[in-house]
Amino acid sequence: MAVTYRVGAQTSIHSLAANQMPDIDRMLYLEEPIQTPLFQMLYLNEKLPASPVINENAKFSWFEDKYVPSYTVLTATVSGGASADNISGTDVTWINEGDVLWNQATDDLVYVDSIASGEVDITDLAGSTFGNMAVGDYIFKVGSRNHEMATARTAVSTVETEVSNYCEIHSETVTQSGRKQAGENYTDGKSYDDEVRKKMVELKEEVERNFWFSSGSGTVTVSTDYRHTYNKGLKGFISTNAVSYSGSPTEAALDDFLYQSFLKGKKDKDFIMGGELLKSVGALIKNKYEVTNLTTKYGINISQYQTNFGLASLIWNPNFVGPEASNGYLVDRTNLKMRYMANDKKGSRKFRIEEGVETPGTDGLSTKLLMDVGIEVPLESAHGLFYKV
Repeated sequence: MAVTYRVGAQTSIHSLAANQMPDIDRMLYLEEPIQTPLFQMLYLNEKLPASPVINENAKFSWFEDKYVPSYTVLTATVSGGASADNISGTDVTWINEGDVLWNQATDDLVYVDSIASGEVDITDLAGSTFGNMAVGDYIFKVGSRNHEMATARTAVSTVETEVSNYCEIHSETVTQSGRKQAGENYTDGKSYDDEVRKKMVELKEEVERNFWFSSGSGTVTVSTDYRHTYNKGLKGFISTNAVSYSGSPTEAALDDFLYQSFLKGKKDKDFIMGGELLKSVGALIKNKYEVTNLTTKYGINISQYQTNFGLASLIWNPNFVGPEASNGYLVDRTNLKMRYMANDKKGSRKFRIEEGVETPGTDGLSTKLLMDVGIEVPLESAHGLFYKV
């Protein structure tokens, strides 16, 4: 064995690097996951608990219906000074012979004397003449023209509409060799079980994004033998109350969106939004305050935005990044439900951890994590999307 001699003081410079004790914190500092408010809401929803899907193609449906409308908006002008004419509107299919209609703009009352080939013929109710009717006038049904010996009127009703979606298989795998498992690390948090727990969180975040952003649903045949189904998220469903804004949102624009979105559904909803939109809403509120010399803290922590139309609980979703950070969704919890494929022979398809999926004879372990889930959005008009263009 060769020996190296040192004349003079020994210092840290002369120590062999391989023989120095490293000072490493035994704790692994794992960056905590971002929030998943929609996933948590649906997975743990007690009022509308998640329910299994029994269709082997992973398709699930629901039916929606509505009341017969009460008004239409004129799409063509009607010259005044006449006692009879015909009207056309955005939707006149529900109007029935004998209906009494009121023109909000002219304050005229007319009744429907006949309907043929989609043409609605009207006559002044008092037998006089009515005023000029313009495009955009609101025409309300306010009664029906029945004399004292009138017979039963023709029935008018609605037909329910089928809406559907699909469960989507979300699957991830953790694999480690036997040697990797046998070795030791300075820190905790790197064992095989730790990696499985970490993958569980990542899978939950993936499903959260799917429930928000997936824009379509359907089924695709893969290699002629297998079926891939994909789930439509909230962004794909919301159309009635999808309201855009540009620049910085104003208080008036925000109130208009909430007014429109609270017309249907509950009057207490969650306004889940990205950080940029939340900052803009905070700025609107800050402008209402005056700072005094007694202030020892600055800022706001507003959890609710209150209007006469409804109450919106403000919730930040860090999943909304990039352009999505400027968007927000008004969510009615009572019109939202998680669906999952029913159990198979291996167990739960709502969520399961399946061990021992490695190829036989492989020197190592593989664990499969699986969620076969989708989202049901009955009455999309009860929800809203406020997005930046």
